[in-house]
Amino acid sequence: MGRYAAKLLFVWNPDPITNRRDRRLCEERIVLFQSRSAPFAVKKAKSIGKTSQIRYDSGHQLRFAGVLQCMQIEEVFQMPGEVWYEMRRRANPDAWAWNVIPPESSLFVFTDGTRGARPAKRPANAPLQPTSRHRTGRTSRKRRSAARG
Repeated sequence: MGRYAAKLLFVWNPDPITNRRDRRLCEERIVLFQSRSAPFAVKKAKSIGKTSQIRYDSGHQLRFAGVLQCMQIEEVFQMPGEVWYEMRRRANPDAWAWNVIPPESSLFVFTDGTRGARPAKRPANAPLQPTSRHRTGRTSRKRRSAARG
């Protein structure tokens, strides 16, 4: 029997905090389990997701949406302690990473999920992000010429 990891997606309906149905809270959960083959691993991941659904008397429910990814652990991971990886191509990975990597003080290991975490500040020695072409100041030139005319 091999060890597998699956990344499961859950969706709250309605959102438990805002009660909205158009913009809802989602949870991505990684689970570890054993299975005899890849097809059985996917079936087991779906079974784990379905049995993890929650329904409250208030009408709120955490619904299993599906399996985002599933992989066998032993064949993929070479480093000790490594449990998950994903590879994706990104157009501007440095800017993307700057926007998504939170400051260490806001990691759940320190906050336990509390909301008091502050957004990251740009260090003084960090390079400035390039501005887009849409911020060229053309509108200000048009306003000046319209004011003159």
